[in-house]
Amino acid sequence: MIKRWIPLCALLALLLCGGALAEEAKELYPKAISATANNASVRNLLDGQYKTVWYAKKGYVQVDMAEDEPVYGLYLCHFKKAVEHVIQIPDESGAYVDYAFHSEEYLHQFTPLPGVTSFRIAIRNYDGKNMLDLTELRLIGEGEVPGWVQRWETLEKADMLLLSAHPDDELLWFGGTLPTYAGERGKQVQLVYLAHGDARRKNELLDGLWTCGVHAYPVIG
Repeated sequence: MIKRWIPLCALLALLLCGGALAEEAKELYPKAISATANNASVRNLLDGQYKTVWYAKKGYVQVDMAEDEPVYGLYLCHFKKAVEHVIQIPDESGAYVDYAFHSEEYLHQFTPLPGVTSFRIAIRNYDGKNMLDLTELRLIGEGEVPGWVQRWETLEKADMLLLSAHPDDELLWFGGTLPTYAGERGKQVQLVYLAHGDARRKNELLDGLWTCGVHAYPVIG
């Protein structure tokens, strides 16, 4: 009887070890970053501050990495509004081709990449009015996507709806409710803000909600 359990135990041990070997991806830093517009301020994307911005109506931002540090994930934070843009990677000939397209959706967006050492964030601005304004750019290496990387979703049905007058009220008054129901119990929690606040506060409220375990993108203003 014991012999019958040996293969099963060995398989279980192998699975557990395999899970333990899965390492969290490291954050990477570019070898070079440049832009076709406002090139002097493109370093604002790497300073860790929501109050500094790179913006343009046309052109692209190009990120180049060291050969031994390919990028497997791109995490972008918009400032005021997400506008249409495309992620481009080089093909076999070295020409940059469209890889992932983003419409007006979330202020914080994550894009998986196929392990590239160069890519571009190109502006697709069909009306010629709205600018692409980015406040942060973070790069992820190979491995499990870190928990701090926000991957938002839109709910069709929620377990709880929370109305908040202003950004930060949700944490001042419901700082125990949100992590309990969204984080610990895994409930689908939808936030609605009656006022939108300034651009920096909208970015900060996303950080706060994600930390509490809320993964449904909020309705802001």
